[in-house]
Amino acid sequence: MQFATTPAGLTDFLKRLGAGPAGLRAGRVTVRVPARQAGRDRWSCPADHCWAGMTPATRGLHPAHGITVHLDRPRRPTVFVLSVIRSTHRRRAAPLAAVRPAR
Repeated sequence: MQFATTPAGLTDFLKRLGAGPAGLRAGRVTVRVPARQAGRDRWSCPADHCWAGMTPATRGLHPAHGITVHLDRPRRPTVFVLSVIRSTHRRRAAPLAAVRPAR
């Protein structure tokens, strides 16, 4: 997800995730888009820009969020969010048993 906001809007968004602007670390880019998707999604984070990022702590089955904020225009920051859902099922599903016809 990508959106432009105001400083107050950024603060509100981060609070909804249980974080705040103080958790953003200058120069940190937490949103990494694979090269094959970067052209389509038009997400890139060149080093010569002002970035800040964080990965707020999550519990249980809540998705993890990588949040990167483009701060070249401080009055209109652009927020990039990558949400990752962790699966609790790490093993393969068992094959289905063969169905036998009724006699």
